[in-house]
Amino acid sequence: MVVLALSAACSDDEPVVPPIEVPPPAPAEPVSDAPAAQPAYEVSEVPAGVLEGVVRWRGPRPRNPTLDVHAQHRTCGRSQEVPAIAISRSGGVAHAVVSVQGVQSGPRPLPSEPAVVDQVGCRYVPHTLGAVRGMPITFRNSDDVLHNVHAIWQDGSEWFNVGQPRAGTSSTETPERTGVARLVCDAGHQWMLAWIHVFDHPYFAVTDEEGRFRIEGVPAGERNVRLWHQGWERAGAESGRPLWSDPVEVVQTVQVPAGGSVAVEFVLPPE
Repeated sequence: MVVLALSAACSDDEPVVPPIEVPPPAPAEPVSDAPAAQPAYEVSEVPAGVLEGVVRWRGPRPRNPTLDVHAQHRTCGRSQEVPAIAISRSGGVAHAVVSVQGVQSGPRPLPSEPAVVDQVGCRYVPHTLGAVRGMPITFRNSDDVLHNVHAIWQDGSEWFNVGQPRAGTSSTETPERTGVARLVCDAGHQWMLAWIHVFDHPYFAVTDEEGRFRIEGVPAGERNVRLWHQGWERAGAESGRPLWSDPVEVVQTVQVPAGGSVAVEFVLPPE
């Protein structure tokens, strides 16, 4: 068992968070010439349109809990808000994931830009990421303090757990399955939380600060569109980390016109 000490970035008069234990690296996998698993998706020239819209909030707005920061104040501040929900002044809901279900082929290519999750100011950036199975994701630490990126699939199975002791540390992981993974930091940063959604196709989007989304190249015809949000109801705590109720999912059926666009509005909380 390897024990990682905290970074010396803390001032002398600040309390020190106990060191965390990080599991030793797993044994190296045998070298293979076989290609990495690729998503079961084919690019094909079919009539397609644009799906765009917004996710809005109605009713009283919930408040995210705030946790005290007990060390590393220069980097993490004195308190941190747990990022459960972000609602703009106009009512748009950020960090929700919108995806088209059941698409196996279409004109849109798979993402070519590398996906990156950074740790900045003791927060994950972005809070929600959409990715494709079989394509690498880089996890980077831009803080000069110890972090560890602990990824757990929503069914409770482990994805990975890697320590990043200083600024500039990074690692790359490749999701070999679809689903939703939760990211947490076990290095005394209980407020740190992020989500990664892994798909087999490129027809997904994460809403911006105003709750807006846009998905281009959606094959024309009747499509089921799914909204996912992590949930905002606090359901307890574990080791100082807030626990949340089940994620909220809403599905709408829309008709995507060839060469045109269709607007979709989701409302939270759902009726």
